[in-house]
Amino acid sequence: MFILGIGTDSRSSSYLYGLADVIRIIRVDFVNLEVSVLAIPRALHVEIPGIASHGITAALLNQAYFYGTEGMGYYDHPARGAGLLALTLQHNFDLTVDHYVVMNMPNFRYLVNELGGIYVSVPYTMDGRNLPSDPPVPENFYFPGGPNYFLGEAALAYAGLRKVDNIFGRQMRQSDILLAMRERVLDPDFIGSIPDVIDYYYNLILTDLSLEQIFQLFCLGQMIPEESISFVGWPEETFEPAYTMEGALYLSADFDMLREDIARFVEGTWR
Repeated sequence: MFILGIGTDSRSSSYLYGLADVIRIIRVDFVNLEVSVLAIPRALHVEIPGIASHGITAALLNQAYFYGTEGMGYYDHPARGAGLLALTLQHNFDLTVDHYVVMNMPNFRYLVNELGGIYVSVPYTMDGRNLPSDPPVPENFYFPGGPNYFLGEAALAYAGLRKVDNIFGRQMRQSDILLAMRERVLDPDFIGSIPDVIDYYYNLILTDLSLEQIFQLFCLGQMIPEESISFVGWPEETFEPAYTMEGALYLSADFDMLREDIARFVEGTWR
């Protein structure tokens, strides 16, 4: 099963608008009990199918979600933004997904808080007090190297730090947060609360997975050891900064090579 995971930059609890701030493809192998997560850079300049009637044929990958949102109304499909982003991935990279899950910023904070917070090992001290970031980091946000305990606001700020390094560093931080959330969910002291959390949180996300499927995936997740969970992505040197004719910055890459790597991911040979 392939699931398109999207984290939007919306600060509102509504899903009316938003850009795809985080784009992940989750590959669930039910036979070998393995999970692989592929990070796709949101700043790739891609062809966007299906909305040429609105004068748009290409844009950044994260904008594909935005143009498909209900607020924009460019894409008439039940999955809205997730549907147009999925179509864009298929069009550019021959990548087909089975399901999608969309989460915005307020509900991410809420989920981490409902988990009782998470513990994340910060690889080195990161000072976000005087650095521009998105979402804004309060002045007292300072992440010392070593174990850190995060509630929702801190987890979101840590995942969103931009100027400490680059988008590839952000991807690693986001992966660390996902693993920390998984560890918390599987904590014997908390696991009994999970059915209630899933049941309530299901109404706070956008997904075409049924509640029954989510419970099944959670049960499967309990059976998969951490060493069978892998996060994959391209090294920084794969991409080069470039500019559109309008002067917008984006990432340039060899799309044939990206397609080959994605095909390996689909086959389960890129881990």
